[in-house]
Amino acid sequence: MAIENFGKNVRRLVGVAGLSALSLMGSKTEAQTFQDRLERFFYPKLENVEYEADELKSDPDLKKKIALYLAEQTFSQKETIRKDLEESVGSMDKMLEIIKEELKYRQENRGNPLYFKELSTPKILEHKKWSEECKKKKQDDIEVVKNWEQSKNVPDSLVNEKIKNIENNILLYDTGRKWVLDNLKNPEYIQRLKKEMDSDDLDLTTEDWSEHVQDELLSRTDQIADSNFIVSRNIKESVNGTKNLFAFYQTFGNNVYLPANSFSDSFRNVSLAIHEFSHKVTKANEHISSKVISLFEEAFDSVSVAKYLSSPDNFLDRVVYLSDPTEMYARKKVFEYDLERLGIKKYGEKFTIDHYKKVLELQKNLPLDQGFSGNSDQFLLIIKPEMMEKVMNEIAENEVAQDNSKA
Repeated sequence: MAIENFGKNVRRLVGVAGLSALSLMGSKTEAQTFQDRLERFFYPKLENVEYEADELKSDPDLKKKIALYLAEQTFSQKETIRKDLEESVGSMDKMLEIIKEELKYRQENRGNPLYFKELSTPKILEHKKWSEECKKKKQDDIEVVKNWEQSKNVPDSLVNEKIKNIENNILLYDTGRKWVLDNLKNPEYIQRLKKEMDSDDLDLTTEDWSEHVQDELLSRTDQIADSNFIVSRNIKESVNGTKNLFAFYQTFGNNVYLPANSFSDSFRNVSLAIHEFSHKVTKANEHISSKVISLFEEAFDSVSVAKYLSSPDNFLDRVVYLSDPTEMYARKKVFEYDLERLGIKKYGEKFTIDHYKKVLELQKNLPLDQGFSGNSDQFLLIIKPEMMEKVMNEIAENEVAQDNSKA
């Protein structure tokens, strides 16, 4: 399909995976910054903004410097943060009231065969417990922020909290990287890699072909074995103010850029790293084969995406973005991580319709802080249900592009 190919070509031109096509196709102002953004990727990391992970691990003073910057940013927004927390607590109160009424109605209609219950009562009680715990945490956070409002200076406790966040995020990002690396070493991946390369028209002896496969495998393993990714204290500054960008992979410098200050949920930080390191494995679209691209085109559910996108203003750019093969691929990897994390199936096992049914059940019933990540939700949205088994079982961790393997 032309629109999917357009998405792929735009991303290749920009040289970054994780950057929304909207930032390139929007207003004249955005277009004027394109050249600056493109040139940015030919230069080293931004001074006082981007740091190598190895630097931060070994330099406590550097960590404190970034933590102070992040703490000052948070402290300057303390009033807004408090109001948002109070609004969130109000929403939790409304949710708990709805749950209370639902439980009361269930008690009154116990045994009524005409009463349809979408969720089981135990699941409702799980949601109630999660909502109560979430409300309590937000109330505690409100008290902390109120104390900030009484102070003129950034509290040391906030700086220390940011230091711990930086250390924890680096650890979680590395956990995601290692998970991708472990997949590369999985025997199932190696078999799929051999099968994919065997379809290439290469004039090689059996011995040379085996060596060629091992070279390809080693090349991709080396990509992820490098643990020295880039940590940015301000991702938007790293890409000249691009909106809605949490992290990205830069093809020109072959670096993964991840935020020093990220999500509070640990599994979402791991997922963020898996997404970006999956871009690095395939070098965005460079090492995704035409066979896989065709499969993604066939599987892409444009009808589902159209229903999901309520605003027609951003329909084209979102379709271009979500249908880009490297973005579909990265979301597939995060989905595989979630399958393993939630005990549905391990990487390398065949994905079946029973797995798919279990996924849909858990997606509906699990609390937000325990369920699927946003990447997995999007993957389930963009893949046609009837194509899910085929996509999950026929695309390896990294497919070898035919044109590249002939070079």
